[in-house]
Amino acid sequence: MRNFCVIPAALIMAMPISALADDCAAPPRPVFEIAGEDLDVAGFTALTEMLIEFDEQSIAYRNCLDVAIEAREEGWVDALGAYNQASATQTEVYERYVEVSDEFLAATEKRAAEAAEDQRVTSEEMAEAHLEALSEEPSASDVDMSDSDADDLDE
Repeated sequence: MRNFCVIPAALIMAMPISALADDCAAPPRPVFEIAGEDLDVAGFTALTEMLIEFDEQSIAYRNCLDVAIEAREEGWVDALGAYNQASATQTEVYERYVEVSDEFLAATEKRAAEAAEDQRVTSEEMAEAHLEALSEEPSASDVDMSDSDADDLDE
């Protein structure tokens, strides 16, 4: 049976940069603590931009680690561990983003349906009020004409 040494992610991320590879800096992990249903469009856009920035920084970080891994310089095993951890972290961040995105989309659809229903009710109420107003206006057939008015029409 093989024994594997598991290095906790926090320990890898806390190791001095020089121990992994020169000039490699892990990007800060974005935190998506807000529920998707609590986001408006601007908030969701900001969240997406944060994910894109994290992705770009993660790519740069892994590219930096690649240099140490490929050169097999001192610390390349640590760089490989950091690379794997960065990939795992990126996957976790993406999974959380998808959850928040799904929550946001469901909430947006619900709000749109509620707004459409409110508009339907308002339109229905306005139509009923308009019909009622029309039914209260006297029509030509409702006007009582006296005999003198009728005589005037005959002449």
